Amino acid sequence: MSSLDNFQQALESLRQQQNPEKFMSDMNNWVCVHATRYMPPRNPDGTMFIPSTAMATDFDIPRNTVHTTLNHVVKSHSMGGWEDCPYVILIPYKDLVAINGDPSSVSLFDTYFTPDPERGLVLPPSAYLVQPSENSFYEIGEHGATYKNSNYTRKEKEFILSLMTNDDFEKYQQFTTYSLTQDLTSFYFDIDVPDDNQRYELLRTKYKDQLDKMAQDLLSSYLRNYVTRMAMEKQGFTYISSENEYNASDTVCNTAEQHGLSFNVNNTGHSGSIEYEMEYVWHGLCKTIESTSSATIEDLYNKWVSNPCEEYLLHHKTPDYPKIQINILKSIVNDEPLHCYQQYCEKFANLVQERGKKFKTIAEYSPALDTVLRRNSQKMEIEWQNAVAKFKQNPRYILFEKLAKQVLDTYSKMKPHDHVIFPIMPPSFVPLDMALNSDNTMQMPIGPMMPPPKPYNM
Repeated sequence: MSSLDNFQQALESLRQQQNPEKFMSDMNNWVCVHATRYMPPRNPDGTMFIPSTAMATDFDIPRNTVHTTLNHVVKSHSMGGWEDCPYVILIPYKDLVAINGDPSSVSLFDTYFTPDPERGLVLPPSAYLVQPSENSFYEIGEHGATYKNSNYTRKEKEFILSLMTNDDFEKYQQFTTYSLTQDLTSFYFDIDVPDDNQRYELLRTKYKDQLDKMAQDLLSSYLRNYVTRMAMEKQGFTYISSENEYNASDTVCNTAEQHGLSFNVNNTGHSGSIEYEMEYVWHGLCKTIESTSSATIEDLYNKWVSNPCEEYLLHHKTPDYPKIQINILKSIVNDEPLHCYQQYCEKFANLVQERGKKFKTIAEYSPALDTVLRRNSQKMEIEWQNAVAKFKQNPRYILFEKLAKQVLDTYSKMKPHDHVIFPIMPPSFVPLDMALNSDNTMQMPIGPMMPPPKPYNM
């Protein structure tokens, strides 16, 4: 290649870096950036991997996505903060896709993958690790970079402070002087005193250690991001700054669509995706079941028997009891399996239908997600059965069972389009302690008791 060709290539590269929108129109220029609090584990072949939340929690939390940003380090937002993440990994997008397949969602701010739950997101040999070290202020090598994340000298601290925005510099000053403001932190509301001067004095005393750490994390994150940017540019990638991110984000979406990833493009990030909505539905299901497992008999009594009409019909305006509550009652009273996964699949089918997608099963949409949810569901079923068995050992279960069967009997007689009329006033029951004799036998009557609801056809 002639020197003229070399010069023209260098000139074109410089033009692209000055025009990040054009630079991001080529997928070869994309680099996935992942900030984490943990050193990525290594596989036997030397590659690294990032476990999903499901893997890290032994499938207690069925979140099986691994998130990255493109060509910049993730910024703190309403869903979380990453200032205290000491490790940043740079992975060329093309190399990452070659091993793991296409991402589940593509955007500048949140490009994420749904990896095999047995191996996590596998990082190619070209992955570049930025990590803390005490050997020097910072070093940027061919295969990795290091930076100092504590015990800064005065000169080093001044350098980092010079990198900060005005807003973050103001935060740092308040962290270090403990002169907190209401706008800065929720700590302000933790101390209920009318006098602001007294409030601030208590804040300084109570949260000094936490604020010192926040100040340290803020310094460290700025140096980490600076080193990450330098390392990225040394490898030939362009760092997308805040000034250019919105134009670049449109370019990323257009480029992904041109390469056949139209289904995966989502410029709103994870919060607007099917995966997020699926996690939200699953979280609601888990919360209902887990809260029931740990609830007292009185809680169950009040929630499902003494006031079913007000909670599930008047408030939610639903034509019948939600299926999950009915299935819970059946599981407790009739010893039926809870079938968490089947219930979730029904919700998923409704979700993708609303989105206009053609997937009929979770396995068809994502085999990895299907595996994770099945494992989580199996663990939940075992924990639930143990909770039910313990529940039934309590003498108060006799009363619960009697009233729960009334609800199930009424529900079983309802037709699909039936609605239920309840009295306007919620039912009133004698407290459980008063409904039991000293020998734990049940007093009858325990009224005044609400009669079983009567169905009528619309």
